[in-house]
Amino acid sequence: MGEKRKSGSLPALSAPLRRMIVVATIVLFALAWRYTLFGNPTLHVDDEFYFLVGQRMHQGDLPYVDLWDRKPFGLFLIYYLIGFFSDQVISYQIAAWLFVSATGVAIYAIARQWTTPLASLLAALLYVASLSVFGGQGGQAPIFYNLLIAIAALMIVRWTRDDSDHADWRVWLAMAMCGLSLTVKQTAIAESAFFGLFVLYRLYRNGAGPARLAAIASIAMVIGMAPFAMTGVFYAASGHWYEFYQAMFLSNLDKAYPDAEDMARRALLRFIYLLPIGIGIALTFTGRAGLAAKYRVFAEGWLVAAVVGVALVPNFYIHYLLPLLLPVAVVAAPAFGIRWIGPAIALASISYGTVTAPPFQQKYTDLSKADFDALLAALPSDPEARVLVFEGPVMVYHYRNQGDLPVLTMPNHLANEVERDVAHVSTMDVVTEELNKRPSAIVMLTKPRTLPINAQTWSAIEHFARKNCALKREIIVTEQWARWKVLAYTGCIQSGQA
Repeated sequence: MGEKRKSGSLPALSAPLRRMIVVATIVLFALAWRYTLFGNPTLHVDDEFYFLVGQRMHQGDLPYVDLWDRKPFGLFLIYYLIGFFSDQVISYQIAAWLFVSATGVAIYAIARQWTTPLASLLAALLYVASLSVFGGQGGQAPIFYNLLIAIAALMIVRWTRDDSDHADWRVWLAMAMCGLSLTVKQTAIAESAFFGLFVLYRLYRNGAGPARLAAIASIAMVIGMAPFAMTGVFYAASGHWYEFYQAMFLSNLDKAYPDAEDMARRALLRFIYLLPIGIGIALTFTGRAGLAAKYRVFAEGWLVAAVVGVALVPNFYIHYLLPLLLPVAVVAAPAFGIRWIGPAIALASISYGTVTAPPFQQKYTDLSKADFDALLAALPSDPEARVLVFEGPVMVYHYRNQGDLPVLTMPNHLANEVERDVAHVSTMDVVTEELNKRPSAIVMLTKPRTLPINAQTWSAIEHFARKNCALKREIIVTEQWARWKVLAYTGCIQSGQA
């Protein structure tokens, strides 16, 4: 017959059912936070560009050669793979939601090694809610590679639990995830390096000798560098090694915006508002949350490594802080398990995310769509007519299905002085070549998005528009949570016209 349940008690849930409930909670929470932004064509200029490149790869265009940027190949490969499912913007937004959800599940799994189910779930939900606060509503690079780093961290935490003196499949899988993350964003090198060093430290503490440590370190480095190296080999074999090398290494040494410090200060203010999380992290680090010393070393080192990764970039935008949110949520999780104060800290932080970057933004998406449709309507109806987007939504190229595009397609690469000649081609030469193709229309902002402007290219575009384009229409476009005044120059004289 079995044992009788006590009156009023609930039936115990099986472990698989509990896991299903946790996963469903995280997935649905992430969906609720993001679904009203699905279909927004101008969510963020970076998303637009990555999506455009991914779609153009299906037409044979090659990153760095045909469409230049300094992001690693893996990010464009993700958007290329998304392109197999759809050529609509909602495809990458759904993919981003799934990656965010999976990262939340990984956070829960890591935290469960250290704390209660509720605290672990709160940490996962905190991550999801915090993304929007720091510009992670769409498909920024950390949305994708945070999952890879989270899987690596989970493998190392589980391996650490066993106090092993040898590296097993979990270590190698972690190194592989780190290697893949480097193909999405170079700054993942800081966290990846720490993970490798932590493994060596634990092996040393558990009695591994110098020969074994050297062998494991060598294998780990080979596994970690293999994906990036394979990309380099592909470009070298294709005859485009220099374009790859220049984009991945040389260009990243020559980029520092003068207003980066001011942007960093504004971002820091948002972290100050997230002070409750800081309290939780402090409780974890001081041992008040009951985290074992060997795990505290990992948690502290991971958080420091993530900060170093952010500091490696000479420029700064608020979404550059997105990689920090992963270790922040994980490290705060043990404190969330402290009775009363822990859940209060977590809920306060999640509530802040709700207020600062609220979900359910259907009106914003509708406005973005309407504005973008108005911009498209202002451009030539002839699908063969060439359009140059100098400073504005590059999604125009995708919706018009334009043929060949400028090598420098990202507006900032054309319009900003800091980006002048940092690619393997001259910025002014690219602009001159595009103007020589006699575009039928030009799209540009009335005021630059970032300073300082590239006066040479701005002057050339404005001179061409005034001299050759008969019509000028001002349109308001919603992009990156702001409304921008865009000029659509049309009726431009074509070659051979009087």
